[in-house]
Amino acid sequence: MKQNITLDFTTSNAVTSQLSQQELAIMPATLAKKLLKDYAQGLISCSPRDIILPLIDDLQSIINGSYEAGSNKVNQAVSLCADFIQERGLITACSNEEWDKFAVKSEEPTIVGFVDLSL
Repeated sequence: MKQNITLDFTTSNAVTSQLSQQELAIMPATLAKKLLKDYAQGLISCSPRDIILPLIDDLQSIINGSYEAGSNKVNQAVSLCADFIQERGLITACSNEEWDKFAVKSEEPTIVGFVDLSL
């Protein structure tokens, strides 16, 4: 059975509200897993300094006003930190081959109750 992982690189194709404004694309699951694992293993071995300094630099850019002018600085910092946390979680999961963390839930209907229509 051939399996695919969906990574969408167009925001117009976002399929759920959770994925809205995120990009998606389709490639064979084996290739996606290999690429993600190789990428993650390279990043997982970085020094803490190499991992944290770019985040600090970006946060400093927000403070100095050279990052997305016109937006709320606190919201920018929170968004940047949330992205950092998600990226680190992705790196850890991929390097450990924890692919079940990326499983897509079934679209199968769920019965939550019955209505008695006999009056």
